[in-house]
Amino acid sequence: MTNFRAFKTCYSFWKKVQSVFANDIQQSYDAAQKLTTLKQTDHDMVAYVSKAQSIVELKLSLETDKLEDIKMKLDNLYMVFVLHGMHLHFDHIRDQVLTGQEIPSLENLITQFL
Repeated sequence: MTNFRAFKTCYSFWKKVQSVFANDIQQSYDAAQKLTTLKQTDHDMVAYVSKAQSIVELKLSLETDKLEDIKMKLDNLYMVFVLHGMHLHFDHIRDQVLTGQEIPSLENLITQFL
């Protein structure tokens, strides 16, 4: 929050926040990683289900979107799963995609890999 204290209006603050957090691929990747490693460690079903629900954000992010936006988000989700399954030797490539300014389509990502 200290980075945003210099803004005098809510509008300028909101514009800065949007530019900083515009790439939601990192958040999608983190959610996918948490989902794929989700395990019930004891017999407490309530805790397990609560943890699973707190991870799943895809449904909420798709409910109010137009069809084209949903297609783009699904393409990004598939890309996230491809990145998640990559060997650790290629972490630098994954990090470049997750932190890049532009998000490549799944087709472009696979083309770059090959």
